[in-house]
Amino acid sequence: MTIEPEMHCGIDMRFGHNDETGQMAAEERIKMFDTFMGINAKTIIDVGTWKGFGSTYIAAEVAYRTDGIVHTIECDQGLSDSAKKRYVDELPHLADRIVCHCGSSPDVIASICADSVPVDAIILDGGISTEDFTAVHPYLSKTSVVVCHDWLENKCAGLAGRLAEDKEWILVEYETINTYDMAIWRRG
Repeated sequence: MTIEPEMHCGIDMRFGHNDETGQMAAEERIKMFDTFMGINAKTIIDVGTWKGFGSTYIAAEVAYRTDGIVHTIECDQGLSDSAKKRYVDELPHLADRIVCHCGSSPDVIASICADSVPVDAIILDGGISTEDFTAVHPYLSKTSVVVCHDWLENKCAGLAGRLAEDKEWILVEYETINTYDMAIWRRG
């Protein structure tokens, strides 16, 4: 049986997708969903909420199934507020699985991790920095994964070098779909 890219495990993988540059492709969403479900992710941090219907949406669908929580971080207050409102209005069954944070991601990560250990997954999208990874690293579980969207862009260069040099991390998936690319690293 062939999986239609729009539907996967009863989830519309194109929900909220309007083919804007930068949005995750349905295939990327499927890969991320399957990866998170494979480790039974309960605590997920999403850096780069943007409009809230890419990685945040998929993480929330996982949290809904694992009785988990997603902490999503956006540096723009208007985007953060808009994403929260969209979940309350359009996907109320997921709204209580998402905590929207606004601020500098390394600072917010430190605040989240003070109360929520271990972290099973982190999604780095938007302005990816090694500081985000450094802030969450001590709190990542033994089976954790790091998902990096737009992996080939310059914003990932510092983190790419750090993960590649660190024997603790294994690149388990690298995918280029059309103009999108995503890397998934697993703690090994």
